[in-house]
Amino acid sequence: MIATLTALLLAACDPSNILATSDDSIPTQLSIVASSLPEDGELFLGESVELEAELRDQRGRLIQDQSIKWASSDPAVATIDRHGELVGVAGGTTTIQASHRDITARVDIDVIAVASLTVSPESAELEVGETKELTVTGMRTDGEALEASRLLWSSSNPGVATIDGGTVIAHAPGTAVVSVEAGELRAQSTILVVRNDSGGTNGGSSAQRTVKFFVDASSGFDEWTRSPTPEQQEWMREHYFRMLTYSSYFDSRLSWYPTAWVYKDAYAVYGDSEILTQHPDWVLKDAAGNRLYIPYGCSGGSCPQFAADFGNPQYRQWWINRLESTMAEGYLGVWVDDVNMLWRVGDGNGDSVTPIDPRTGTPMTLDDWRRYMAEFMEEIREAFPEKEIVHNAIWYADSDDPYVQRQMRAADFINLERGATDRGIRGGGGRYGYETFLAYIDQVHAMGNFIVLDDDDSDTDAEWVYELATYLLVKSGDDMIGADEIRTRINPENFWEGYEIEMGDPLGGRYQTDGLFRRDYQCGTVVLNQPEEPTRTLDLGESFLVVGGGGASVSTVTLDGYRAVVLIRENCTP
Repeated sequence: MIATLTALLLAACDPSNILATSDDSIPTQLSIVASSLPEDGELFLGESVELEAELRDQRGRLIQDQSIKWASSDPAVATIDRHGELVGVAGGTTTIQASHRDITARVDIDVIAVASLTVSPESAELEVGETKELTVTGMRTDGEALEASRLLWSSSNPGVATIDGGTVIAHAPGTAVVSVEAGELRAQSTILVVRNDSGGTNGGSSAQRTVKFFVDASSGFDEWTRSPTPEQQEWMREHYFRMLTYSSYFDSRLSWYPTAWVYKDAYAVYGDSEILTQHPDWVLKDAAGNRLYIPYGCSGGSCPQFAADFGNPQYRQWWINRLESTMAEGYLGVWVDDVNMLWRVGDGNGDSVTPIDPRTGTPMTLDDWRRYMAEFMEEIREAFPEKEIVHNAIWYADSDDPYVQRQMRAADFINLERGATDRGIRGGGGRYGYETFLAYIDQVHAMGNFIVLDDDDSDTDAEWVYELATYLLVKSGDDMIGADEIRTRINPENFWEGYEIEMGDPLGGRYQTDGLFRRDYQCGTVVLNQPEEPTRTLDLGESFLVVGGGGASVSTVTLDGYRAVVLIRENCTP
């Protein structure tokens, strides 16, 4: 049935009444925004969607904060609560009505009951890089076949295998359960992914490397993602464990690189955003009513990004709705920027300013700032339970704070911008100390999550080695390392040898010896001297090849502060 959406003005407005009021914004139009519903107005039994209604005045302007009442003509078919949450209860047709005073809008909804749903094969074994088409058979209770476009696919382990419209793509050795859902029914296929005979050359082999590499595919990287050859596509799948990408540019490229994260800022409002015209109250302001900014790239009294009020539930829902549309393209996860648990809001000169909290009318407290951000991140987690979520967060923002811990738990990965080569990291265990930095990473691991050492500060070979050494000291599970030197060390034509090393499994955790940090692997070891420490020497007890050392072999290392060495045992195969 084609959905019918009508807005009815049941009582005509008397022009004399309009002229008599001092308020020139009079509600005259009501419509239901049904973007989350399919065009044919069909809802599966057990499926739920949240409807929204828009109220506009006689000039077509949106009116905020007006109460809307919802009703279903047949609650036995579908119910709707006061928030617009619509749930299919039984097969049949009902009319949903939204009303404000004497203005109404209606939409007809068909609730479809599913009689059967199966997927074949129920299990399959694929080699890394292979694809396989799954076949779904589904029937409605009225005897009609289910449409493929109405099915919801998911993978329990996207790092092993992803699913795109019924096509399984194998990425790394392991097991993933692929599910297809239609209303209350679900069918599953268990996918076992194994290495191919050549040792694995496609995207999944990146998961088996000692170094799992992350790349920010910003506009400077377009040279390699715009029109790559099949061989280049294969190389990127092999070497990049995850890629940070940008919609809509990368939407069409997910077919050859499906394990991509999409970028989205938590509270940046750009100058061309609809928020500035339609929802100006969503922007934080100072006590004088001036709009505030995220203090980045400021010049001439303004900054590129206004600061949104992420404590506003309407803004958060708008943000999540936008992300849902983007994620529907097939992204593996979202990389959320500016998950700031410290003040990051200011004036056009970049100077910090405490915003007025719109909910209290008084200066916002840091506790409330953190609470609003933590709640927002938890809502994102709830909205995308099967997607990977990355927070670009501040590691020194008091990780013992309960709101900071809630934020950390709402992510799968914490991105550590500037990594261990951040010029602000000092030696020792102070707030900005290297040992505090490592302890924060340990805390992330204890929560069952992983980190990305996103190094964009290194300028020298020694710093590249220092960042890699830190990564190997803390590495656990799906931890990653990234770099910003697009031209010199991370692209398909010039990839640094340090990221290609094969050291096998770690033999234990990191430890300290003679004032140095060390961690041993099956086929190597790593030694690091943290910042501001005196020069130290260590006898290794055997000879190793120096990574980045041009084939040099050493049995003793001498390291200044803020220096490290990564060593490979000769003729060792993990």
